[in-house]
Amino acid sequence: MIDSLLRKNKVCDIIHANFMIGELKDTTYIDTLFKNINDVRICPGAIHFKGQSVYQSKVIALKKITNKDSMLRITRKPDTLIINYFKHFFRK
Repeated sequence: MIDSLLRKNKVCDIIHANFMIGELKDTTYIDTLFKNINDVRICPGAIHFKGQSVYQSKVIALKKITNKDSMLRITRKPDTLIINYFKHFFRK
């Protein structure tokens, strides 16, 4: 189901897929979460995700997967400190 949501390439579907990835703590999607992580598009529709940006959903998923908090507030606007924090966590 996650893959089909991502293939639709609609903002609310992408955010829903990211939510599912985070809830499942699915590490197979780490590369997908980092791809276009700076995406500021916002879901205008779905009640559960209304007003959330793609960036925000990806960072929240990473936070759930790692059980780590970046110590910075996650907002709709991309923050390179938060992105780099999680990139560092997954560096090999």
